[in-house]
Amino acid sequence: MDQEIRPFLYEALGRDRIRLIRLEPDSFTRPAGFDIQTFEIARTPEYYALSYCWGIPDRIDFVLCNGARLSVTPHLKAGLGELLIVPRLLHQWFWIDQICINQDDLDEQSRQVQLMTQIYAGASCTVLWLASNFAADGEDYIRASEFASHIYETGQNHEMLSFEPILQKSKLRPGGWSGRLPAARALRTPDDLDRWGLPPLTDCRWGALCDVFAAPWFSRVWVIREVFASRDEPIVVGRGRCHGFLHLLWAGYFMSQNFQLLRQSEHINTPSVAEANLSHTRLLLQLAIGKMEWTLEGILWRTVTYGATKPVDKFFAVVDLTLSPRSGVDPLPAAIVPDYSKSLADVGRDFTRHVVETKQSRRKKTLKAEMIDPCLATFIHGCKSTSTAAARDSPLRRLSLSPPTS
Repeated sequence: MDQEIRPFLYEALGRDRIRLIRLEPDSFTRPAGFDIQTFEIARTPEYYALSYCWGIPDRIDFVLCNGARLSVTPHLKAGLGELLIVPRLLHQWFWIDQICINQDDLDEQSRQVQLMTQIYAGASCTVLWLASNFAADGEDYIRASEFASHIYETGQNHEMLSFEPILQKSKLRPGGWSGRLPAARALRTPDDLDRWGLPPLTDCRWGALCDVFAAPWFSRVWVIREVFASRDEPIVVGRGRCHGFLHLLWAGYFMSQNFQLLRQSEHINTPSVAEANLSHTRLLLQLAIGKMEWTLEGILWRTVTYGATKPVDKFFAVVDLTLSPRSGVDPLPAAIVPDYSKSLADVGRDFTRHVVETKQSRRKKTLKAEMIDPCLATFIHGCKSTSTAAARDSPLRRLSLSPPTS
């Protein structure tokens, strides 16, 4: 029967237009499936933007859109099923990259990626589907989420557990979230937990909350831009309910800041892995609250441990974070504009040259390849770390860092 359904054919998409998909309660069962329409980006209806993980990159499953069969990853299909049981999200328009961008059109991908910050900033809300290990047991996730809220409220109410960040107001972007940040090593002994009204290390909720941050979503490079661009606090969906993201993120950062003590909990499996997972919350929370501009070199180094389905996205996903506070107004230099027709080596070369050529210091002409190549090699190979020997043998090591002659 599946063979009788015609494949979905994308129509050409104008430069300043986007597609949106509408969620209806019977989208999985009615013959027409999901409704997809095209809008001018400046004249869209109210919509949500989804932040999620692709899972395996192969689009071997499908959904019906406008009565036609559209290939998607199994991970996204499962995520759509989660969205359809959240009453608040029914009858709403959504922007979902895998569906709203023609994945077989490199030119369209390049144009749409350049609109990503504008798309997430224009959404009424960013919706996160973490697809955590709690998919099979919603009650465990709900308890972990409630525990995160308790940690957040405790930390916000005690000056010893948190601090007011000192931010340069001239660099703040509109829509930055407000709030205090977790203090480092505020918990030094088990007695400190009792002192601040937090459960002992024997409480299984410490381990349950760690497991939430093991979700691949937290180490996905695109989420940095998606969280950064969101004008308000995103919401997390799971088991038919919505949860605030800020409390969850804050609790993860708090655990990261005090992990020297918390790692002693018997409920935290493989502490070294848990510590690495928790570390991703730090950058996300700083970006969410401060929304400060970064140098390209700085953000590339900060995201070295993040992953992407397409290796070139290790570069393309973060370029907007280097814009001025007037996000989306200043154009990107041509060399680092996302272009999916480029090879990975060409993208790495162009980004490397851009970093070198724009470095405004006396070290500009003496910047050595060793300072950049380990980072770029890590991006390209999708590794968690790159050894000195591997960096020395990296293909990028052989690329010229001299400005092009033409």
